[in-house]
Amino acid sequence: MRASLQTWSGSCSQVSCRCGSGEGKDVVVRWLSCIPSRSCKLLPGTAAFLVLLTTVALSQQTRALRGRVTDEDGHVVAGAVVQLQNSSTIWIRSYITQRDGLYYFDELLTNVSYQVQANYHGGYSHIRSLSKFNSRTVATVNLTINSSSSKFRKQ
Repeated sequence: MRASLQTWSGSCSQVSCRCGSGEGKDVVVRWLSCIPSRSCKLLPGTAAFLVLLTTVALSQQTRALRGRVTDEDGHVVAGAVVQLQNSSTIWIRSYITQRDGLYYFDELLTNVSYQVQANYHGGYSHIRSLSKFNSRTVATVNLTINSSSSKFRKQ
């Protein structure tokens, strides 16, 4: 969040607040700040409206992605590296599965598509996508490691 302040002659100022994570569209909130009984006055209810507007700007919708990594025979794979790539920023997050073979990514933006892939000892799963048009708040994508799948590896 970045804030700026502009002061004009008299007692009025314009305050700007840029709210956002940097991954999606930022929201700019501006309001006037004045000393009471001067030439510039806030209307009744303006403060409540500004608080509501700022709250809406800061509360971006997020979603989560979960799944299980298995081998070709259906056995869970502990220690697999699951990588999630943001299609907009190309940032990659990683998760290492535990004994149950499960992975979980949260705080994913709803207006961004993602690609997910698992690898384990040279074997890779197919690359799967989570579209920004998928409206589920928690999406499930199960991944299967193919022992002869080096051809599916990202280049």
